[in-house]
Amino acid sequence: MRRLLGLVAALLAGGIVFSGFLPWVEVGPLWTATLYGVASGQFGEIVEAARAGRLPVLAAIFLASFPVAFVSLLVSLGGFVRWLALLAGLLPLVALIGTAIDTRGRLGGLIGDLPEGTRAARSLIGDGLWIYGGAALALTLLALLAPRPALSRARRRAAPSGRRGRQGRSG
Repeated sequence: MRRLLGLVAALLAGGIVFSGFLPWVEVGPLWTATLYGVASGQFGEIVEAARAGRLPVLAAIFLASFPVAFVSLLVSLGGFVRWLALLAGLLPLVALIGTAIDTRGRLGGLIGDLPEGTRAARSLIGDGLWIYGGAALALTLLALLAPRPALSRARRRAAPSGRRGRQGRSG
């Protein structure tokens, strides 16, 4: 069961990592932008901002989500590691939700509460962003809801339980 959960977690973490190679912004058939395409062109500026402490917290969380997901992918191939899967799933969710709240606050006056503005913004979102968020949500749910392994009989017998376990060793 641990290996099967690990494979599912690896697939979901891989979805987070590889979403960066898919379009995140699509303006019709004329122009699309992938995350890695944009980031590779500005890698020096990103590193300089991080060193100078000018990188916003949400941007740092967003950037950290990719290497954490990659490590989770590699580790999960050997078996399910709940805390790592949870971290790899939560980082993108925090980045997305925080950015959505921040963007809505900044653009609220510009587009108002009009449904047309929301629909127009949603039409620009590419597959990469949907996969990033969907895989992160699924990975978080897997980490929270996956069954915990029961102790085997041999491990239960070997584990000390209360006073009896301590008395048996000293006597």
